[in-house]
Amino acid sequence: MDQKDEEFFNKESENLTKPEKKEEVKSEKVQEEQKVEIEKKEKEVQVKKVEDIDIETSQILQKAIQKVIQKEFEKNFVLKELAEIKKAVVDLFRRRPPEVQKVIGEVETKFPEVQKIEGQVEVKNLPERQKIEDERIVERIERLEKAIRSLKFPEPLKEVKIANVAEFPKPPNVVKISEMPTDELKKIIEVLKANKIELNELVDFFSRNPDYYINVRLTDGKEWYKALSEIVAGVGGGVIPFVDSIGKQKPAKVRDEDQRLEVHVISEKEFTVRTEYDSASNLIYYGEAEPGSLESEAKWRIKKITWSGSLLVDIKWANGDALFTKVWNDRATYNYS
Repeated sequence: MDQKDEEFFNKESENLTKPEKKEEVKSEKVQEEQKVEIEKKEKEVQVKKVEDIDIETSQILQKAIQKVIQKEFEKNFVLKELAEIKKAVVDLFRRRPPEVQKVIGEVETKFPEVQKIEGQVEVKNLPERQKIEDERIVERIERLEKAIRSLKFPEPLKEVKIANVAEFPKPPNVVKISEMPTDELKKIIEVLKANKIELNELVDFFSRNPDYYINVRLTDGKEWYKALSEIVAGVGGGVIPFVDSIGKQKPAKVRDEDQRLEVHVISEKEFTVRTEYDSASNLIYYGEAEPGSLESEAKWRIKKITWSGSLLVDIKWANGDALFTKVWNDRATYNYS
């Protein structure tokens, strides 16, 4: 039994063990007055209505408990522990019956009349829906339907208009063999034959610092320059003017026994070619680009061929390289090296 129960038991025990005060012997007159007073109170109690009677429940219970405790002490004091008796008393005090509210008179209750249905009731206009026990699935499906309805898809195009037709790549400008400047090449070959130029002397002719010069007979200077520029297109900057069938550069070999040029390449890569002769400076601008390239596009490689009289002096590349990153229309603005 805890401390709280112990204090409660001690308090109740003191109230129960207090000796009753002996009533003093009163005079007959006083006793008569008390008797009259008691009878008066009894009459007043009888006159009062049942609902106004205030019963002091605690006093009645206290007397009843006192009797129970006395009986327990007299009957079971030897057999039970004192702590168990105290606990029983505390439990008895705590189990006091609650006050019951009394209802006097009749309580009127009205219940709705139930409609009586005879036969069988059928409902046919309900939508058919599969019963799903997990309500969360239904909620998620509804949210998914709302999300799908909120999506806005672009309408299909009825007509496709192409505005940049001019920017589309043009077909390659294929040059046929029959259109090559064969007449000019024949003139150069005749000149070489007439002067009996050996191949090793021709290499020195195209070098930047030749050991000696070779006299060449010219019949038409401007046309000869133009034709010769086609031949020397690959000379300078380490570029080899021979390519295979897929456009890959291949070298040629000079035979030792007769100094003849031995070439095993039968095809060459095709380029769009632009040339311009500057008579005032005695030079030729020579440009190459992929077929279909515009002169305003940065897809060209440009070289400048300089002459002194009738002799080739120098060949230099625009910006010092042979990359296809130049614009043909800006050829005069580049630095050549």
